[in-house]
Amino acid sequence: MSEDTVAVAKGHDEQECLRRVFIELGIISVIVYGLFGGMFYVVGAFGQDPIKAGLNFIGFGIVILVYEYFVFRLLQKKVDKNSLIKKEAV
Repeated sequence: MSEDTVAVAKGHDEQECLRRVFIELGIISVIVYGLFGGMFYVVGAFGQDPIKAGLNFIGFGIVILVYEYFVFRLLQKKVDKNSLIKKEAV
């Protein structure tokens, strides 16, 4: 059981937990983005057209941002649904 789940179970603010999860997702995606960006830079430096490698880098960044947005929306809907269930139970 993750600490975010425990925090929600103990009655802490769901939005705060959601914000923490989103920040963790952001940190992970920045690390992955940096690794792939470095790979594209190296590929551009050794043979491939640097402009093409840069466009790949930008495209991959856009894919990560879209992925984060959809994961965030999914988590937000899940938190909202859990909040409604708790409110009905009270």
